[in-house]
Amino acid sequence: MRLQSDHITGTGEVSAEQLADGSAVQLGPASAIAVEYAVGVRTVRLLSGQAWFDVKHNPAAPFRVVAGDVRTTVLGTSFDVRRIAGS
Repeated sequence: MRLQSDHITGTGEVSAEQLADGSAVQLGPASAIAVEYAVGVRTVRLLSGQAWFDVKHNPAAPFRVVAGDVRTTVLGTSFDVRRIAGS
């Protein structure tokens, strides 16, 4: 998991991170995300656990969160995503 992720927390640990586009993410315990930004799109993969996103508004670059088979796309808002083991 550590090799795949850009931000990771351990058991019982939480972390607040500022992303390169000005968005913020708060990771819950035992959580991991991988961040990939390209021209016109911002993608975060939730590899495990739970994350609260406070997305900086940018209509020219949608913000996508991928958690297993679930994909969420927003332009700027706050929301929570949880990935349950096995999904």
